[in-house]
Amino acid sequence: MKLTLLAMVFVSLAGPLLSVELGDGYKKVVDEMGLPLNKIEAGSLLILTYPDSSVRLRDDRVVMMKIAGVEAGFTYSKVIAQLGDPASKIEVSGTQILNYLDMTIKLQGGKVIAIKNAGQVR
Repeated sequence: MKLTLLAMVFVSLAGPLLSVELGDGYKKVVDEMGLPLNKIEAGSLLILTYPDSSVRLRDDRVVMMKIAGVEAGFTYSKVIAQLGDPASKIEVSGTQILNYLDMTIKLQGGKVIAIKNAGQVR
């Protein structure tokens, strides 16, 4: 019981550390990641590029992100294949938080939904 409560507190505290999630709007992306190096617009599609990242928005909502080689939608096994084992892992109610030295990855339903690269400059 104490371990579950501690894990739930950790997950709730880790939430604000996660910078970009699927469904976020342009303003939140820029607030979290800073101004992009480049913007490409085509109709309702907007692609923002950063030194080690890209974020794709459609109708002002994040539909794809790739940060340090990890993409939204990657499975747990694909993340591990790309980055190796995390320094720590927390799992509560179907949500997993993988902590690496320079990034935190949130998975829900077995797929990446949020990525925070600690090396990002705001």
